[in-house]
Amino acid sequence: MKIISSDHHVDKGKGPFNRAAFLAFLKWVFGNGYILILNGDFLECWADTLEEILNGPNADIVRMIIDHPEVIIIKGNHDPDLKTMAKLFRRPIYTVLEIDGHRILHGDRLDPALDTDVEQETVKWGDRFFEWANNSWLNKIRNWVAKGDRKNEPLIASLQDQHKSNPAMKWLVAHSHIPLNLGWYINSGCWCDTPDTMAFIMFDKGVAKLYSWPLMAEIKESAE
Repeated sequence: MKIISSDHHVDKGKGPFNRAAFLAFLKWVFGNGYILILNGDFLECWADTLEEILNGPNADIVRMIIDHPEVIIIKGNHDPDLKTMAKLFRRPIYTVLEIDGHRILHGDRLDPALDTDVEQETVKWGDRFFEWANNSWLNKIRNWVAKGDRKNEPLIASLQDQHKSNPAMKWLVAHSHIPLNLGWYINSGCWCDTPDTMAFIMFDKGVAKLYSWPLMAEIKESAE
């Protein structure tokens, strides 16, 4: 059984990260022997530095992830760069995974609020350019302004052509902070806004289902 969770934004202790809820969630995941997939933005390295997080009150949560072998990590746009993440967590860090007909990715590169020029240059220069440009102060300011208008619709629109050409492919994404189940598109919400955004994906035998936390109520498929 795999559990997919995203957008925790673990910070230095002064942000909106819901520490108590996430600790209870980790206890449930690890206690049941599930594999945990962190689908991006586990850390909040825009508002805080990595050093501040590792020396703050949430450092124990980071250590839990470092020490647990059954955690797979996908990078989000608020995480440090890939090299830093791999060194910190002592494992490969992914930008996308494909498992049993499901593509799992954070979703920041689907977001038109991010700089499309960065995307085009990334094709030419590779991920190191994306890390540098997407984490520039100018882009951080632009994305901070856009954060208040965060929605699933732009991500869905970015995937429509791929969905039409390959309708069997399911997309498990994050980034918007808003849980949503469209069947072919499932967003796992976040752990740093209001309680009703806390959700996770349960993935077993090629089937993905979205649940709320802590009620463990399934969030059924809705119409587009």
